[in-house]
Amino acid sequence: MFREDIACAEKLLIPAKLILSQENLIKKDPAERRIRLWNEVRGNYDKYLTGCCGSFLRDMDNHIHGQFNAALLILAISFKDQGDNAEAAGYFSEKELKAYKKMSGYAVFEILSPAELRNSLELRDDHMLDLLYEYSFSMDTWITSALNDNEISMGVRSYLKERWEKYRRIIAAALRQDHDFWMHSILEYSRQRRDAFLPEPGSRSIKNGKKQEAGLFSRSARAEHETPRASVPHRRIKTEALESEGTITHHDIFISYSHEDKPIADAICAALELENIRCWISPRDILPGQNYPSSIIRAIEQSRLMIIVFSSKSNTSDHVIRELSKAVSRGIIIIPFRIEDVPPSQEMEYLIGIPHWLDALTPPLERHIEKLVQTVKILLEKHL
Repeated sequence: MFREDIACAEKLLIPAKLILSQENLIKKDPAERRIRLWNEVRGNYDKYLTGCCGSFLRDMDNHIHGQFNAALLILAISFKDQGDNAEAAGYFSEKELKAYKKMSGYAVFEILSPAELRNSLELRDDHMLDLLYEYSFSMDTWITSALNDNEISMGVRSYLKERWEKYRRIIAAALRQDHDFWMHSILEYSRQRRDAFLPEPGSRSIKNGKKQEAGLFSRSARAEHETPRASVPHRRIKTEALESEGTITHHDIFISYSHEDKPIADAICAALELENIRCWISPRDILPGQNYPSSIIRAIEQSRLMIIVFSSKSNTSDHVIRELSKAVSRGIIIIPFRIEDVPPSQEMEYLIGIPHWLDALTPPLERHIEKLVQTVKILLEKHL
C-alpha cells in the first residue's frame, strides 16, 4: 500500500531544483551560499529518506532520489574544484563525480536545435563530433556498466539513467533527418581518430594530404549521400517482378536487429555502405505504402548475407526469430554480431548454432565493426 504525498516531496525538492536549473550560476556563488544550499538539500533529503512524504512507487521514488543526488553532485563538484568545504567535496566518490561530469557533457543537446546541430557537424566541430562519436560507439556500454556498478549509489544511478534516456531521445530526433549522412560523418571521424594514433607515414606531405582530404569530407559525404541509390557502384541482383513493385533490390546484406539496438545497427549499416556494400535495413528501406512483412521477406530473399545484432533484446524478439528462420530456409549465411554476453535462447541456438560469431563485448565498438566489415568482404568474395 503506497501513501504518496506529492506536494510534500515537491516542497522538499525546491532547493534541489533551484540548483539544477542554475547549475553554472550556482557554481560561481560564494562558498557561504553554496554551503547553505548544501545543508538545506541534505536536510530535505534526510527528511525524504525517513518517509515524511510517505511511500512512492518505484519510478517516482527513483526520480526523486535522482533529483536530490544531482543537486548534491553539482555542489560537491563546485567545492572540489574551488577547494572549499572538504567534507561536502568528499561526500561522493571520484567515480560518481566523473560519471556526473560525463553525463553533463550531453546537456548541450538540450539547447541546440536540430538545425544548429547539423550546422556544427558540417563545420566539423570537434567537441560535437567527440560527443556523437562517444554516443554512437561507447555510451550505451558505459551507461550499462554504470547502472550495474555497486560503487555508484542508487540515487546517482537513477539520475544517470533518467538523463541518458532524455538525451538519447533528443539526439535521435536531431539526427533523424539525413541519418545516413550523419552516421557516415561520425564513422569517418572515428577513422580519423584511429589514424591519429598510427605511426606517421614518414612523409609530412602525406600526412598533410590526409588532413586536407579529411577537411573535404563533409562536402564529399553529402555528395555521396545525395547520389541516387541505384547509381552507387555495387554488385546488383536484378529481379523484374520486385523492381516493378518499387522495392529496392540492390543489396548484399540484410541487417536484423531489435529496435532497442537501432543505434548499433545503424552504425554497422553506415560502415558497410562506406565500403560500397549495400545494406537493407528497416524501416529505412521500406517504401511508403508497402506491406511491412512482405517487404522484409523479399529483402531477405534478395540478400547474400544476414547480420544479426545479437543482444538480450534480439535474443527474445519474435520478429528477429522470424527473420532468421527465413534466412535459414533460404540458405543465407548468418553472421551474429554479439554486443551482450547472454546465452542464446533455444530458438536462437537452433537457428545459429554453428555461425560465424563475432563478439563486440569490449569497447571500443568501432574496432569490432571494422572487423565485421572485413569479414563481410571476405565472405562476399568467397560466395560471388
